[in-house]
Amino acid sequence: MYKLLLMALLMLWVISLPLYADELVLRDPTMPLGMQESNQPSVASVTLELNAILRGNHRRLALINGQLLRQGEAIKGTDFYILSIKTHSVMVQSNHDTRVLYLLDSKVKK
Repeated sequence: MYKLLLMALLMLWVISLPLYADELVLRDPTMPLGMQESNQPSVASVTLELNAILRGNHRRLALINGQLLRQGEAIKGTDFYILSIKTHSVMVQSNHDTRVLYLLDSKVKK
């Protein structure tokens, strides 16, 4: 009878584990108490690739990471936005970083 009760309790415990899976997430032991981990990649790890620059009479567009963007628009998946679009480069900025992305002559569309 004792073994049967022990087996039943063990089975209930095993079945209930998925219900508490969110609480079993490992925490970084070096992180200060009260801070939460971010799912966003750090600014330093964000890769931005300038694919093309499209120029017209009165507007310029930049193709960055496959997204067609105008000056002032945000790059999805990052906290960067476009500061300026020049003939062969695009300047982007986030809260912590400013970058200039350069383009080869063969990718400039007039």
